[in-house]
Amino acid sequence: MEWAGSRFQRSTVQWSEISNATSAEAFALAIESADLRVELWTSISTAIIPGLLSFDGNGFRGLRKVIDISGDGPNNQGLFVVHARD
Repeated sequence: MEWAGSRFQRSTVQWSEISNATSAEAFALAIESADLRVELWTSISTAIIPGLLSFDGNGFRGLRKVIDISGDGPNNQGLFVVHARD
């Protein structure tokens, strides 16, 4: 998922099972070829909410549900991170 401020979140690659080198390479190529955008602001809290919602109906069943977020700055827009996280 690509995200920025509170008004920009989108899935760039659909949920995929990565189980071997071939599927890992296909996933990496899909991410590499995605049309990425540059947006202002950093709303980590707003990235968490669509991330949580994407677990429902994604076609996969797992023992754990983990959201790993990477960003380039602190949460400076949207809800406080602790509200979304909790």
